[in-house]
Amino acid sequence: MSSCTELIFCRDTVDPAFVTRTLELQPTLSFNVGDVVPIGKIERPSAVGLWKLRLAPIVDTETVEEQLGRWLALLEPKSGCMSHLRHIGYSPDIDCRAAEGSLALCVDPEILTGLGALGVALSVWLYEGPVSEEGLP
Repeated sequence: MSSCTELIFCRDTVDPAFVTRTLELQPTLSFNVGDVVPIGKIERPSAVGLWKLRLAPIVDTETVEEQLGRWLALLEPKSGCMSHLRHIGYSPDIDCRAAEGSLALCVDPEILTGLGALGVALSVWLYEGPVSEEGLP
């Protein structure tokens, strides 16, 4: 599995069409409150609105840290739009899933500061790699 990052707006008040118009970005996935969506093996009406955009990796080996730099480059020119969304109660986060076996994440202070200025939270998923018989990775 390669690294994956997604910008997400998810809340019971999120209107995905409004996010699309505001940011002028097309989501990878979106649905409204009440839309019937698959949850596991069943389908049921969603209790939240969701707008999600996955950043396509440039190469399979691109790291979460590299993708966060690209998110910053994409979102900084839209800082006014991001501020407007936050002002009306939309809380964006970037969901970060590191490549399998990656237990380390080191994000440059400039990236963290930039994302913080945009009001974007980070949600980081790290996966434990296999352990050898000696207990060492």
